[in-house]
Order: sequence, then structure tokens, then C-alpha cells
Amino acid sequence: MKKLDDHSIFKMIILGLMLSICTLTTYYFHFILKSEVIFTHLFYIPIILASLWWSRKGAVVGLFLALMLVISNLMNPDMPYIWSNVVRGIMFVFVGRLVDALHLRNLILIDSLNRSQEYQNKLINHSNASIIVWDPDIKITRVNKAFEHITGYTADEVNGKEICILFSKATQKESLKKIEGTLNSEYMEAVEIPFTCKDGATRLMLCNLANVYEEDGTTVLSTIAQCIDITERRRAVEALRKEKEFSENLVQTSPTFFVAINSEGKTIMMNNAMLQALGYTLEEVVDKDYLATVVPESNRPMLSKVFDEIISLRKPTLNENLVLTKDGREILVEWHGRPVFIVKNIIFLTYFLCTGNFQSIFLQSSALK
Repeated sequence: MKKLDDHSIFKMIILGLMLSICTLTTYYFHFILKSEVIFTHLFYIPIILASLWWSRKGAVVGLFLALMLVISNLMNPDMPYIWSNVVRGIMFVFVGRLVDALHLRNLILIDSLNRSQEYQNKLINHSNASIIVWDPDIKITRVNKAFEHITGYTADEVNGKEICILFSKATQKESLKKIEGTLNSEYMEAVEIPFTCKDGATRLMLCNLANVYEEDGTTVLSTIAQCIDITERRRAVEALRKEKEFSENLVQTSPTFFVAINSEGKTIMMNNAMLQALGYTLEEVVDKDYLATVVPESNRPMLSKVFDEIISLRKPTLNENLVLTKDGREILVEWHGRPVFIVKNIIFLTYFLCTGNFQSIFLQSSALK
């Protein structure tokens, strides 16, 4: 037998008292006052309570009170209005069922809302991106697990605090300016905001910010930010930039000739040593046909064959040929050619310009008199 808890016992005591009052009231009005004065409105209290507490089982209370009212009417010959009590009894049962139906519908809606909220909580808490929510006073109201992992702060440590605690003094003014800008617009995308972690480290976050509005569509309820840590990415980009600059400086400051030619035979890069020797500017040779611009007509067939061999055999080459200066002079040079190819669509050199399966041909030379 199932044991009743204290809450269920309390409900049964309350309902028992209400039914006792209803029974005594019926007896008092029917057998002592012999009056049909309306008193049955008191019956709706236990009917409603029973339907709320026990759902369909609670409908028994409405049925019990209806039968009691009709039987009391039949037992007293001085009470001729039985049909009015029959109608009241039907109303008792109907009200009990109606309250039960409305209560059940309400429970379904509450369960649906709880499921929806639970689903949203899981989406937020298990998101790989850091999520922060703050109110119009810029006080944090919610953070997720990813935020806790990145910053080292727990939700209890930041909830209710101003978002300023996440910024250093050096970046606080600029960061707040970006955040406040969201209040004047619906959303902001790709906003870079540096966050200061609990251990004092700074993490650069790429954030998308959006406002959540009240039902009127104008009053801001809160702002939600979805942030991705791009600190390591930014460091890698900066390292690549420095490496690129270093490589380009090596090429540009080299005293040997250096030219990059794509698979279409067009010049995409030429270093300063070669430009100065030939008398051209970079604008005059870039995207121009290399053979037609700087190679004498007599050397073009031979050099064209060399280019074809580089592309087809994919091997370094060594050859001598003449190059033509802007003023018509010819310079004999020794060329060391090396092909650079694309692998799975990955371009290895930032200044490479080519479509297709093969890449630029790089020629490094030493000027020969």
C-alpha cells in the first residue's frame, strides 16, 4: 500500500473539512430552515480544490455533492424544487470536469515550457562558444560552461556583477563603447573584445551581439553575446605576417635576380635588384607576359621550352639566357628555376597567382657580364 506523504494528508484533511461544512450546511437549510435560499455556491470550493489536486479523480467530489443535494431534497417533502437541485448537481459535475480540463491543459503548457527552457539551457551550457547575457544596466545575468572554462570565472562569481570586471583598465573604455553600441542597434557582428581572465591573462574574443526585446519590440530586455576565442588564431596570423614580411624582405634585398611567373607565363613578382637592372618599375611588369616583356625574341622559344619542362617534369632547371632591359640592352644571366605546386588546394606562398594544377615558376639568377 502506497504511503501518503504529509502534503497529501494535509489536502485530505482540508477537503474533509470542506465536505463536512457542505453537508452540515445542506442539512441546516433543508431540514431546519426548510429554505431553498442559495447556499450551494459554497460547494464550488471543494469541487475546484479536488479537481486541482487530484485531476480526474477529484471529479468524484462534484458527483458526491450533487447526489447529496438531490437526495436531501428527496428526503424532505417540504422541499419541492428538486429540478433546480438536479441542475445544480449537473453544474457541480460540469465545473469539476472543466477545472480538471483547464488544469490539465495548463500542466501541458507548463511542461512544454519547461522542456523548451531545458533544451535552451542545454544549447547554451553545452555550446563550444562562450555565451554571456547582461541586462540593460550592463550587469551579467548568465554565462555558460565555455565562458567559465575560458575565463576561469564561475557563474556565481560574475552573475549580478557589471561586465566591467571582464575588462582591463587599458581596454575598458573601448570595450564598453562597443557593448553600449549594441543597445542602439539590433545586433552587431564580428566585434573583437579583449577579455581579462581571472588569472590576469587576456583573451581576444570575436563576438556576435544581439538584443532581446520585450513584447513591445522596442524595450531591451537583455543582450546576449556569443564569443569565440581567437587569441591563438591572432597570434598565428601575426606570426605568419612576420614570416611573410621576413621572406619578402629577403627576396627584395637580395642582390641576385628573382622573378615569379605563373602558369600562364605572366610575371607576378620581381625583386628590386632585377627591376633596377632592367630599368622597369613593378607596375610595368606585374601581370605582363614575361617572355614578351623581358626576353629577347631569339631566346623566347628556348625559354618557353624550359618553362614547359618545369611544369611537366616538376623538377628544378638550370639554364642561361638573355634578358632585355627597358632601354634595349641585353644581359646574360644564369637561371635556377624551381616549380611550386598546389597540394589539395593549399597555396604555400602568399603572392602566388595561378589557377589550375600547377603553380608559379620561381627563377633566381646571378647576373653575368
